Amino acid sequence: MPWAAWLSYRKIKSGQPLSPKIKRFQASAVLLTFTGLISYNTAEIEKINLPFHPEFWSLLYGAAFLIALISGISRGRHRAPVEHRERIRLLYAPTTHAELGWTMLAGTCAGIFEELAYRAVLYELLGRQFGYGISFVFCVVFFVLAHLPQGLRGAIGVAILAMVFHITYVLSGSLLAPVLVHAIYDVALFMILFRDERKKTIPLQSVEQPA
Repeated sequence: MPWAAWLSYRKIKSGQPLSPKIKRFQASAVLLTFTGLISYNTAEIEKINLPFHPEFWSLLYGAAFLIALISGISRGRHRAPVEHRERIRLLYAPTTHAELGWTMLAGTCAGIFEELAYRAVLYELLGRQFGYGISFVFCVVFFVLAHLPQGLRGAIGVAILAMVFHITYVLSGSLLAPVLVHAIYDVALFMILFRDERKKTIPLQSVEQPA
């Protein structure tokens, strides 16, 4: 996933056109699912526990964090630099209902399979070898690299999200809260971007017609 993100990042930096959005969304869903299958198989082989039990305080904390995230996006996205807004629009904004459907699938897959890969399997594998503090740092870095096309501003936000997801997982001992927050956040973000795109394409209905 970091390698695929690096290729997209290079294309954006060099001004090369990206493939059609719907193809990128479809490829993301497939790649994320494949990543999840590899992670699950690795967990089975390495005997890594994948806990999904509900933990009240982590779910409550996750819900509060999710509400804050979505509220912040809704209110503050227009205050972001134009370059960053255009980059996010270019990468993620669905413009048709078909694209929206694929983004919602990709967002759900990201919430489940990225948490499985980065928060559970990779974290445990690296932790056994180098210690869990170093593993925490590496997992955050790898997660940021997998979202590299978002640019520097996006990387900072992704790093904060990764740390919050990790802390939620470690303190609760369950993947359920970070999975739910991650998936719902991604789906909500795509819906907000879709709504913004639709507003741009809806013709004005209040234009007066000549007598």
